[in-house]
Amino acid sequence: MAKFKLLREVFEPTEKEIKKSIRRYLNIRGIFNFNQWQGQFSEKGISDLIGLLPRSGRLLAIEVKRPGKGPTEDQQRFIDNINKSGGLAFVATSVEDVIKNLDGGKRDALQNHSVQGNGE
Repeated sequence: MAKFKLLREVFEPTEKEIKKSIRRYLNIRGIFNFNQWQGQFSEKGISDLIGLLPRSGRLLAIEVKRPGKGPTEDQQRFIDNINKSGGLAFVATSVEDVIKNLDGGKRDALQNHSVQGNGE
C-alpha cells in the first residue's frame, strides 16, 4: 500500500504545474492575468494569480493549491476581502476548479457585479 501512495505522490502535479495550466486556460479565455510573486513588501496572503475579468473589469484572485491543501488564514482573509468588495476570489487545485468558479452555473458570472454566497 505504501508503494501506491508513493506513486500517487510522484504523479500528483506540483503547484507550479497547476498554476501554469490555469494561466494557459485564462489566456485562452481572454482573461488578463499575472503571477503575483510574494516578497517582503507583498500584501500578506495575496493570491497567487491576479487578473481582470473581461467586460466587467472585476478583480480576479486565484489561490492555487495542490489537491488536499487549503489556504492559510491570511490567504482566506484576502479571498474573503476580495469577494466582499465585488471581486471574484477562490482557491483552485485544477483548471476544473477555475471553470466551475468562473461560470458558476450562470452564463453571466463574468459580467455580474453582485457578490453571491459562493464567490461568484
